[in-house]
Amino acid sequence: MSGRGSTWHENALVPITRNGRREDVYWTYGYQPIDDPLSPTGVGGVLVVCTEATEAVLARRRLAFEREQFAQLFEQAPAFMAMLRGSDHRFELANPAYRRLVGDRDVIGKTVAEALPEAVDQGYLALLDKVYRTGEAYTAGGRKIAFEAAPGGPVSSAMWTSPTTPSRIRTAT
Repeated sequence: MSGRGSTWHENALVPITRNGRREDVYWTYGYQPIDDPLSPTGVGGVLVVCTEATEAVLARRRLAFEREQFAQLFEQAPAFMAMLRGSDHRFELANPAYRRLVGDRDVIGKTVAEALPEAVDQGYLALLDKVYRTGEAYTAGGRKIAFEAAPGGPVSSAMWTSPTTPSRIRTAT
């Protein structure tokens, strides 16, 4: 009412008393003056628009907690694992075993083609494209891949050898 303009608050904690007890409730809300040229301040009222956002805030918190737990499990896994996203196969996660496998390269945020160009020449990018396109998992047993520790450096290789514990490639959504 003082004429200081509009406000906007997203997912703000505004505790309320509901059904006789105090609850932590989250709101997205804003205030906007309603013009009135006859009022001394030029404001005749205030329009308040609000939406309760408690469910969305709590769901995001649960998701963040679950992701953190997943990341911890992922980091501790003894097998090499990486998580790629999208049609360009961008690395989102790579556990320590995977990073060792690829010569401790910085792969996070890069596409497979950027981080592991030698994998493209060995057909792995085409394989990832097929998995992404069809959604069908690829199971490897006895498949070899060669890596250069540094561009032009010595080549080392890794192989998925056990048909009883094959490596699987699946798409991430």
